[in-house]
Amino acid sequence: MKTHVALLSLLALSLVSQNGFSDGDGYVVTGRGPHHRVWSKVKIQTNDAGVVTAITNVAYTEIASGLNVQDTNGLWVPSQEDIEILDDGTAVARHGQHQVRFPADIYSGEVVLNMPDGHELRSRPAGLAYFDGSNSVLIAQLTNSIGAVLSNTVVYSNCLVGAGVTASVRACFKNGKQSNISNLLMLYSISACL
Repeated sequence: MKTHVALLSLLALSLVSQNGFSDGDGYVVTGRGPHHRVWSKVKIQTNDAGVVTAITNVAYTEIASGLNVQDTNGLWVPSQEDIEILDDGTAVARHGQHQVRFPADIYSGEVVLNMPDGHELRSRPAGLAYFDGSNSVLIAQLTNSIGAVLSNTVVYSNCLVGAGVTASVRACFKNGKQSNISNLLMLYSISACL
C-alpha cells in the first residue's frame, strides 16, 4: 500500500512539473483540448488506524471556447490575448486558435483574420454612415491613422473624419475566454466625437 501511495504522489508531482499549471489549492491541469482543461488533484488521507489512502477522482473540467491552442509540437497550451508589434510596424496576434494581422495604417492596409480551418477573412472600415431603413448618408470617411497597441487591442485614433465628426476604430483580439460569443476574436467598436 505504501508503494501505491508513493507512486500516486510521484504521479501528482509529475503532472505539476509537466503542466506547470496549478491553482494553488492542489489542483493541477492533467488534460487539455481546444476548448477545455481538466483540473485534478490526488488527495492523501490517513485514517485513525494509520492506513494511508489516495483519492484520485477529485477533478473538474473547465470549458471555454478558444481556451487552448496547439504549439509547434502539437501540444495544447493556454491561449493568450496578446498582440505583438512587428519590425515593419504591423501587429499580429498569434497565440490563439485564430491569428490576426493588423496593418500599421488602417487606410492603406486591412485586418486579416486566419481561421483554424485555413480560411482567411479580410476587413477594413470604409467609413461611418447612417441608414434609416431606406436612405443612407456618409458621415465620415476613412483616412490615415497609425494603430496603437494596448494589450489585446489596436486603436486607430481619428481614422474616420467628416464634417464636424471624428471617430476612432478599436479592433480587439479575444480568444473566447471572456467573450460570450463563441470564437469571436475581432470586435470593431467606433467612438465618434460629434
